[in-house]
Amino acid sequence: GLTAFSAKSYGRILGANDRINMGVIGLRGRGKGLMNGFSAMYGDGVFIKTVCDVDSEYHESSRELVAEKQDGNKPDAVQDLRKVFEDPEIDAVAIATPNHWHALGTVWACQAGKHVYVEKPSSHNIWEGRKMVEAARKYNSLVQVGFQNRSISNVMQAMIKPYRAISKGTLSAVPYDLGQTGIAYNTKYISKAKAEKLGAALLWDKDLNKKLGSWGDWRTNIWYAALKTGQNPNNIKDMKAVWNALKVQQKMIKKYWGSGAELMSLLANEEIYATVAWSGRVAALQAQGHPIGFLAPKNCYSWQECIFVLKGTDLDVAQKLLDFMLDPKCSIAVAEGQKYPSSLDPTKVPMPASVQKLPAFDPTGKLTKYLFADPTYWNSHQIEWAEKWDRIKAGA
Repeated sequence: GLTAFSAKSYGRILGANDRINMGVIGLRGRGKGLMNGFSAMYGDGVFIKTVCDVDSEYHESSRELVAEKQDGNKPDAVQDLRKVFEDPEIDAVAIATPNHWHALGTVWACQAGKHVYVEKPSSHNIWEGRKMVEAARKYNSLVQVGFQNRSISNVMQAMIKPYRAISKGTLSAVPYDLGQTGIAYNTKYISKAKAEKLGAALLWDKDLNKKLGSWGDWRTNIWYAALKTGQNPNNIKDMKAVWNALKVQQKMIKKYWGSGAELMSLLANEEIYATVAWSGRVAALQAQGHPIGFLAPKNCYSWQECIFVLKGTDLDVAQKLLDFMLDPKCSIAVAEGQKYPSSLDPTKVPMPASVQKLPAFDPTGKLTKYLFADPTYWNSHQIEWAEKWDRIKAGA
């Protein structure tokens, strides 16, 4: 979370400054961490000029802490945060005061022409948050709230990217696991070589007439019909070809399943030999000893499960939950239990063999062969396509 105040980024903001002068307000807990972080940037042109805390007992120890990384240069120490804002030589402040001071401290800092890093929670209520935004815009200040998660840097960036795209660079959801809706097939009746050769077309194999299954979901069926007709599921050009493919397949389907339990039952009892299937359910069948293979064809339908942070959420509570879910021990336990790979990047967080062998696991952490649904594209067609799919599924 400290990179927002790097010398490189501030050089673009403040002009050709040789040094960025910082003030750190609140010297206990997170304040101590901020002092360590910013003073470590001393060699990059960041200088903590002043430390501030209403309790002067923490002044000298904080000055010494900072001086250790600033070539012995001790910062000034004050008790009143307004003294920091009044100093024309200070460019930016980091606020780690008790929570009820976060909003007012940010507004005052903006009014004084400072850039601000403020710890979570940003405000006591929505009204205060809006005033912080208004102040940042009015006084042309950069304000960053420290809603970082200690493990967020370990999450695969390919999983976070779609959320940042939707919310214009911010992050309102954190993924905790990864899955794919690929193709499950019974290896007693379908060889791996055949499955890999046919790819999505396996779901239209005439040899599997009335031994095919599918999920009742409109999106999944249209996605695979797009693959069957050689199209990008996120940019379908020929919907007529998709509908025709689904009409042909409908006559070959023995059962459209409606739950994970039904999917597993159909495969385990050999009522069907091939179907679209959730990777975690296939892993569960494999763990039970059933001869079920999993195929992830090119542009396999990939997805993730996430925790959304809604407007009005108590950010302290949300932070604790996200920290818990992304703690490697918890994340790995969830992956092993649900049989879906963790969202944590395996190149940063070592994964046990039990997770590495799961379908949908990507050892590179880059997910270059995974395709996620474009929400804007699919949501814009949902009403029309879902209604059309329901008619096809019913045999109309």
